Amino acid sequence: MSSNSLRLTPRTEIHQGPLKAPRRSYILSQASGESFVIPSSKSNLRLAAGKDTTDGAFAIAVTTGGPTAPVVPHSHREAHDTWLCLRGAVQVWCEDTSRILYPGDFASVPPGYVHTFAQRGAAFNDFFGLITPGGWEGLFKYIGNPVTEDQNIVTFPSDDQAPFPVERFIAAIKEGADVVPAHGHKLVDATPFTDADVLPDETKPYFLKADTGDRYFLGGQQWETIAAARNTGGKFSIGWLEGSCLLKDHYLGSTSQLVSFEAAHTYLRVIDGTVKLTVKSADDGQTFTEELHDGEAALVASGDAFGIEFTSPYGRVLVSSGTTEPASFKGGLDTLFAALGNKAEKQTIVFGGGVGHPSGVQVKSEQLSQWAGDNYAKVITL
Repeated sequence: MSSNSLRLTPRTEIHQGPLKAPRRSYILSQASGESFVIPSSKSNLRLAAGKDTTDGAFAIAVTTGGPTAPVVPHSHREAHDTWLCLRGAVQVWCEDTSRILYPGDFASVPPGYVHTFAQRGAAFNDFFGLITPGGWEGLFKYIGNPVTEDQNIVTFPSDDQAPFPVERFIAAIKEGADVVPAHGHKLVDATPFTDADVLPDETKPYFLKADTGDRYFLGGQQWETIAAARNTGGKFSIGWLEGSCLLKDHYLGSTSQLVSFEAAHTYLRVIDGTVKLTVKSADDGQTFTEELHDGEAALVASGDAFGIEFTSPYGRVLVSSGTTEPASFKGGLDTLFAALGNKAEKQTIVFGGGVGHPSGVQVKSEQLSQWAGDNYAKVITL
């Protein structure tokens, strides 16, 4: 691609090889990422970010596939696992609890807890997983078969009849992969979500039903937190940003304002609608502006400044930020909305005014400066 673009490929092409980007920030077209087929999984696993692109902060694994049996129950010494269902259904077990996740449902399992998962949708499942620290994704590379650039696997190999690569799996563990098999662990039946399934105040396992995270309104946009720094040992945060091109307000006060996090990388994926992403490089000051469509994703490197502007009547973006320096990380955009926005009442899903919370929560420059200073961030004006 051109040096004037952050895209690894044109929008109409798929990037399936290693994530060797010319710049620290990059954009992925639909169905892109370093791709692997794990034998027996009937799935295509795409790494949208990893150790080499996040300075070891986290990996982003996006998996599409058919129904599967559970993987071997296991725990991790250091790795923190998450699952966010985007299509179909995914069953997640943690210790003696299990839930079936449907689109928008989320599960988080810190290190040390026995867990596993299985894809449960009848035909097509799609789920997002952020894993910390970066580097754990090496297991996928060890046991998976890489998808080459000429294969163009857009979905997944639904006819996969290959056995699970047991010998590769054992060899990976012997070579230090952070996987502790829990032989004999009994898997329980899934039970429905309850009122106790809420965003906790500490780092512990939890399940979260769609649209039940902490929700805030600011400058005409809505943010919902599904994982905060307090839930992840200070390592990452995840949330939803929603907005509309029909609303002229902005969470930074103006679309000419950009924000950077000094020690955190930020991943975003457009789920609905379109957005304009602006990134200003910390290396040479060059500014890039790209329109992202649904299914497209970007990684914004630490230090690079960015802004998100909605260009469709409705848009929804999945946003996560992570770091290897918890002492310099309180969160990403979630902290901005929590600090300056209006917190929504339970079950309120409205932005842009009219019901519940007006869009008139205006962002004042002095408040923005205070927030930035408190959260290891910088706000710049183009």
